[in-house]
Amino acid sequence: MGRHGASTEYRSSLGRSAAPGFAVAYLQSPVQVRNDFDYAQDRVALWTDSPFMLELCRKVYPAKTATMVPNVIDNQAFPFIPQSKRRKGELVAFPRKGESFIHEAYREYQANGGSYWKLALVHGLTFPQFAARMRTPQAFLASGDIEGCALPPMESMAAGIAVVGRDAGGANFYMRHRETALVANDPVQAAQALSALEDDQLREHLVRGGYEVAKAWFPEVEPTAFWKRLLAEQPWR
Repeated sequence: MGRHGASTEYRSSLGRSAAPGFAVAYLQSPVQVRNDFDYAQDRVALWTDSPFMLELCRKVYPAKTATMVPNVIDNQAFPFIPQSKRRKGELVAFPRKGESFIHEAYREYQANGGSYWKLALVHGLTFPQFAARMRTPQAFLASGDIEGCALPPMESMAAGIAVVGRDAGGANFYMRHRETALVANDPVQAAQALSALEDDQLREHLVRGGYEVAKAWFPEVEPTAFWKRLLAEQPWR
């Protein structure tokens, strides 16, 4: 299944009961959660990846309990690099999601006299290019307002990057204010958070907290435990 839920062909085949065997609908995006296929069949499993999405699935699919599946962070692609080894003042953001939020927050930060952070926009990269690009910044500005559970802030935490910005209404549940990130859901808050994040000690505190949370999603930890349980239970039999 794709990351954004069941395809049209998949849903229609389930509706016709034409596709034999065990099937998984992986529901990752809130805008793609639709009750338009026969999800109640015993051979259909609903998977998702955050408490936010789990609650949404409970409302949309009341006849079946969805399973929360751990995301996977590739710690080989995103090795931990200390703040001291990163490019001083480099702040990255993804304009693909929430571009106006990014620019408004950064303008507000500069208007408040902020000069430490130098914004760099990252887009149009392959996964290896993206992973390599994330080896230098000190901070990541999360800007998406609609998410199921965004991976880039997780990957940033794994890599030793301080995270600031939107938690997408709680979907990015691993962003815990002043523990693993500075949560700031509007541009004024984000500008203030960027100013606060100039403090070395605060960044180190957030980086330590973020890494402790992120490492649970390294392949050998929760993802491996999940797949071992699944293979032992063999729900497709």
